[in-house]
Amino acid sequence: MMVNTSTAIGRHNNVVTWGIILAFMFTMMVSFASPTLSQIESRVFPVTSKINVVRSKTMGDDLLIWVEFEKKRQCDFLGMVWYKDAKRLIIDLEPGAATSFPTRPTGPQSIGPWKLYDVTSLHGVTASTFHRCNNFWTTLTSVYP
Repeated sequence: MMVNTSTAIGRHNNVVTWGIILAFMFTMMVSFASPTLSQIESRVFPVTSKINVVRSKTMGDDLLIWVEFEKKRQCDFLGMVWYKDAKRLIIDLEPGAATSFPTRPTGPQSIGPWKLYDVTSLHGVTASTFHRCNNFWTTLTSVYP
């Protein structure tokens, strides 16, 4: 009995070719859909809960706050942004802890003080965090209010 090796090799090449084509199509789809997918992910699977401000203290033109929240997913912390209306606020997250690893474990968190500059109340203030949960996009989670 004779085996036609050219047919087997041809089938193998077709499988490899289609695998490459499908991988390319998947990569392109994820690239173009990333903004939408990241928004869906952050709403369906937020990295953290909303921040609960448990204490605040005015210091001149600045505000110190102590907060609690729950970290729900193990993602790498990239940063946090606070706004008062359209103005971006400067914040010190735990002054003196600059050498600490910024990513926290999952579970309940109690942190403070955080120092918000040039603001004396949280009226009109919003906050979001940025995390790296996968290799395709940055996850933005709205955490305050």
